[in-house]
Amino acid sequence: MSGMPFWKKAGTIGLDIDSNLIRVVALQGSSSSPVISHIGRIPLPTDAVREGVIHNVPMVAEVLHDYWEDKNLSTENIVIGLANNGVRIRTASFPKLPMDKLAKVIRYQSEDFFPIPLAQLVLDFTVIGETTGERGAMHHVLLVAARREELNKSIQAVTDAGLYPAVVDLSVLSLTRLVPQETASYIVVDIAYGVACFLLVDGEIPKICRVIPHGVLTYIGDSGQTLDRVLSSNSTLDTSDAQSISPSTGNETAVDEWALILANELRTTLSYYSVQPGARAIQKVYLSGLGSRIQGIPEIISEDLELPVEILTPFRRLKLDSSIGSISVHEESEFAVAVGLALRGMEG
Repeated sequence: MSGMPFWKKAGTIGLDIDSNLIRVVALQGSSSSPVISHIGRIPLPTDAVREGVIHNVPMVAEVLHDYWEDKNLSTENIVIGLANNGVRIRTASFPKLPMDKLAKVIRYQSEDFFPIPLAQLVLDFTVIGETTGERGAMHHVLLVAARREELNKSIQAVTDAGLYPAVVDLSVLSLTRLVPQETASYIVVDIAYGVACFLLVDGEIPKICRVIPHGVLTYIGDSGQTLDRVLSSNSTLDTSDAQSISPSTGNETAVDEWALILANELRTTLSYYSVQPGARAIQKVYLSGLGSRIQGIPEIISEDLELPVEILTPFRRLKLDSSIGSISVHEESEFAVAVGLALRGMEG
């Protein structure tokens, strides 16, 4: 990624690159009072993106370029989201050192945390705390890694479209900006078309990140239904960009089976974390993404995990430009990642 860090200033347009389309959210104004100035979907050709990884860079670049020209959006300050099995996070402790020396230590020890050769990784970190104990002063560090080849494809597609990426962020990590501050320990689940991403957060610190190939596409394949039949009917978003949406008509058995597989993966993550030193009980599950729009999903997950489940509704916390009009509550969660990415770009 040519040295582009995951955490960096600037950026007002979030790009959520899913396997069937790209979601776009543009923000204007200040970080304390952002205004959503544009919301849209860009349909993608089949197999241009699979499980969050771009496989046809020219095709993705072309649809981005055409959309930008049609909508006359700013080409600068683009925030790219990553959501594929090549992204990883870890927390670790290192001796307290100047930042340049700490960076060298982390790179030297990278294979202790990520079983991938350093040459194949883009690695970044941020200090999230300090402690003093028997080992002296220590930095508590959040490590973020992505496969270089997959990351470079995302950046190339955006730049080939004539756009200027300013920030790269993990898609699921961006959702932490939308969770109410009073929730100390939670797991956020983004159910996209191609993959589902989990992020477990304890005391505002991301602890576990998982990406599994269990997105909406697997449900469609199992149920034999089309996308427009499994989603909610309340579609009020720019119909020139949106797919045709009709009321859910349920194959309830398929929904149950698909949701229970997801719940089982979540339970495995929660069980693993619960036995870690200092782990606190998880208070709530937050859902976002296309899959959160499938009727019955929140209830099934809540019952199986015995935890409250809430769907993220980011537009309720932000102002909408008058040109956008109304957005149904059923669609808000689908754009949560793109909103979180755009908010990342607004940070000073």
